[in-house]
Amino acid sequence: MEKKKLTSVPIDDWGLTFGYGLFETLRIYHGMPFLVEAHVERLLNSCRELSFTDIPDKETLIQLINQYIKKLNLPRGARTLYAAQTVCEDFHSSPDDGAYARLPQNENSYITNLPPGGGTLYAAQTVCEDFHSSPDDGAYARLPQNEKSYITNLNSRAVRLSITYGNEAEGISSTIFLSNRAIPYRDSDYREGIKAASSPYRKNEYSPIVQHKTFNQLENIFSLRHCREKDAKECIFLNSSGFLAEGSKSNLFFIREGKVYTPSTDCGILPGITRQQVINLLTGQGIAVMEGKYHFNELVESDECFCTNSLMEVMPVVKIDDRRIGSGCPGELTRFVLNLYGESVARGDYS
Repeated sequence: MEKKKLTSVPIDDWGLTFGYGLFETLRIYHGMPFLVEAHVERLLNSCRELSFTDIPDKETLIQLINQYIKKLNLPRGARTLYAAQTVCEDFHSSPDDGAYARLPQNENSYITNLPPGGGTLYAAQTVCEDFHSSPDDGAYARLPQNEKSYITNLNSRAVRLSITYGNEAEGISSTIFLSNRAIPYRDSDYREGIKAASSPYRKNEYSPIVQHKTFNQLENIFSLRHCREKDAKECIFLNSSGFLAEGSKSNLFFIREGKVYTPSTDCGILPGITRQQVINLLTGQGIAVMEGKYHFNELVESDECFCTNSLMEVMPVVKIDDRRIGSGCPGELTRFVLNLYGESVARGDYS
């Protein structure tokens, strides 16, 4: 995997001094960017609405993304690369060492020390299609059983495309740069669902930037930090009128009596690419999605809830604040949506 390189951005670029910049985060599956055209089109629409100049066209940006992904040397095809992140300084593959890992004992498997990220990151390459972390499953892996250890599929990474505004008065043009990172979500998040918490802050649905993916993320970061103190992995915003808006990094859906609801774009939300993909997939199955203005009580009293973004895909939410959603487990329709989305990835709906 290519080492990260430094990007030079002029100190007077408004992207640095005022957060005047835009970005898109795309998920990569087997070396291919998912829904890349939709992401780039949204970015270019935002560039036009926020008065960016001299921005490359869609084809050029897509080419830049594909060239960057190619340099990452992500595996393609049947082989799947996984990473186990631990806080340990050493990593043992001995089957007799239960403290760390037990990996497939065949010529197609090996351990590689990758760049550190909050611990030491290791990878095990295997031709297996699945990867199990159960201590009782000797076929695959035995990992430290603590909250700082998890398995990441390195075939699936996130690539971020960022564009700064520049500074016309100083003759500074926009800077375009790309970066990448691993997917932070665990298999257990999807099996068990996550907890969300209500944000103490409100989204301003009248803001000119609320529907754009800008560098201005402090509101979301502060809110998510507050919710993590409540052991929640996502937070939920209301807007200034008291209606449901979105999560700090995701769009919201809830289900009542078999019907699917999501806040409309005029509620002060980012028009998510994954949100629209889910709406399209459900519509294709004859399941209508009602977009509208909804109250918080409608959400917490729903039968099921899930949130979406490009990295988490479709994430079940089973608890909000101290209130259990439905049975407290991912619901039947939520699991159906998860499968639908996975099938669209498997089909190669990458454009």
